[in-house]
Amino acid sequence: MVDDLFTRENPGVPLKAGRASRRMAEVGLSPEQAATQLRGFARKDLVIPPETRGDGKVIHQLFAIPDLAVAKVLSLLVTAGGIAKPGLLEWVSDWLYSWPPSHPCHDNRFATQTHAAMSGIARGEDWTCRIDVFSHDRTGAEMACAYLYRNEAPPVAPWEIDTTPFGKPVSFERSEEHQFRLSITIPVAEPLARLLNDPERTA
Repeated sequence: MVDDLFTRENPGVPLKAGRASRRMAEVGLSPEQAATQLRGFARKDLVIPPETRGDGKVIHQLFAIPDLAVAKVLSLLVTAGGIAKPGLLEWVSDWLYSWPPSHPCHDNRFATQTHAAMSGIARGEDWTCRIDVFSHDRTGAEMACAYLYRNEAPPVAPWEIDTTPFGKPVSFERSEEHQFRLSITIPVAEPLARLLNDPERTA
């Protein structure tokens, strides 16, 4: 039943890295490049595989579809946006794996906002990702927050409603020394919808 897809009770069937990377591939990003990206994100804990199988020298990481969605947003930032700063990618990952408590689309059936977005996209909804970047006036340290939202329910300025990504230990603490720098808006419905289909079965 599509209405309960990617809920806590129905998180979906995880995929091995090879099948997962084929779903991430697109024009300009081959399956081999996607596999390298996915494994690199996992190695840096930017994407968190929910399961591993095997023992000894052969261990397979299994990725759920929402994990691939996080990887796809990070991939778009790196390949299309030219944003590859590890610190910023960590912030974006933390937020995508969170449920900010005042998120306008908050639904406790889903573990994270990414799970909710993928469920909505599977039902044909139009979702967007907005990333706001800040830097510290004195230290230059950068931080970011990321929201996935239905287009009819955009979030307000994040510092007005949230200070801590729900479910993550890393807090987003804004002060007068943290200045807003830029906002990045990514239409994600189409690229994330492609993750729902196995290209080998649709070829």
